[in-house]
Amino acid sequence: MAFLQYIKGESSRTLKLLGLPIYQIKGTHRSSERIQTFLGGLVSTFRLNDNLFNKVEKAIKICGLPLFNRIEESQYVRWYFCGVLFKTIDLKKQFIQKYENVFGKEHDIVFILSSNSGEAYIFLSHVFDAYVRKNNFKRPLIVATKKYHEDMIKAICPDVEYIRIKALKHQFKDDVLVNGKQTYFMTFSHQHFLQVLKDGKTLPIEHSHYYTPILKRCGINENEISRRKITVSESVYQSMLKKVGEIGLDLNKFVFIAPEALSAIALPNKFWVDLINEFKNRGYDAFVNLMGNEVDLTGCEYKSCFLTYPEVFALCCNAKKIISLRSGLTEFLLQTNVASDVLYTKFHDRELTVESGYKTFSLRKLPFAERSNVIEYYVNNDNMNAVKAQILGA
Repeated sequence: MAFLQYIKGESSRTLKLLGLPIYQIKGTHRSSERIQTFLGGLVSTFRLNDNLFNKVEKAIKICGLPLFNRIEESQYVRWYFCGVLFKTIDLKKQFIQKYENVFGKEHDIVFILSSNSGEAYIFLSHVFDAYVRKNNFKRPLIVATKKYHEDMIKAICPDVEYIRIKALKHQFKDDVLVNGKQTYFMTFSHQHFLQVLKDGKTLPIEHSHYYTPILKRCGINENEISRRKITVSESVYQSMLKKVGEIGLDLNKFVFIAPEALSAIALPNKFWVDLINEFKNRGYDAFVNLMGNEVDLTGCEYKSCFLTYPEVFALCCNAKKIISLRSGLTEFLLQTNVASDVLYTKFHDRELTVESGYKTFSLRKLPFAERSNVIEYYVNNDNMNAVKAQILGA
């Protein structure tokens, strides 16, 4: 018998000492429930994270009996010791105390960008003006919580006041929070995204596309929207030219490739290497937009450097083609009107199939999209070569 034994399952892990379990975990960081046990169950922890219904529960137990419980439900967080309530936190009051001085009092509506880039682009470009106009707000403020939010605001809403803060440490659960004469609007919560994923699995396409719940949360009808166009300042354009000039990118004949995404599962490195090599053989340079180290492009020649969202937009206006794994960047680049191939893979949410993801997040169903310029593919192990050939026009 091994002194130490580590057993790993699909959603569980166990560590044994001389055959006796000393640590076990069931569930992963993505699971709604996770249980950890120590020393054969002498001590255990329990976590329930049901964001869709606004409930989070954490517990520490000794010999199966509750010691500490923390329950977050609706707008309240409650702490219990041995089953007795000893502390309650009102999340709305906590948020106001933390941020009202940060936002100031001079704005009647404060939009807090809390989403990833795709939803942020849709809100700023399609919904912002309609919401302000419909609700008769006079002095809006946009709050960026990520660097690229700030870049997008500058490119889409350069006439609107904004501030940038660190990622929110405290949030209220509703979309709207009224603080005296000031309204806070959260765009968009994690609960919103979870609801979109749930609808994508269960509802027909006319009710499940992600654009519909965005409009619904904002109380906007499609006939009320108008699109703000992305503007690139001369300083941004010159900054882009300087960066790509330093890496020697051929601006007269290049393709733009974005192989990374937060929600979609990555394609094999070989897919991208083969694609880049074939474009190279046809006389095209390749600019690859890389943000992390998930993709290994060893075996091909390409150009890459860090560009902000507006700089990426300015560069892509000169591209012969845009090829991207479906991500929030693809919405932002629609206004380039450059021919785009958009690839859909399975989402990290295992219950959302490739087909469901395609149905839920298709760009061709967005208003104002130049549909003739966008070709979408869902990619799996069986059709990768065929998709590659279609992208290359073979």
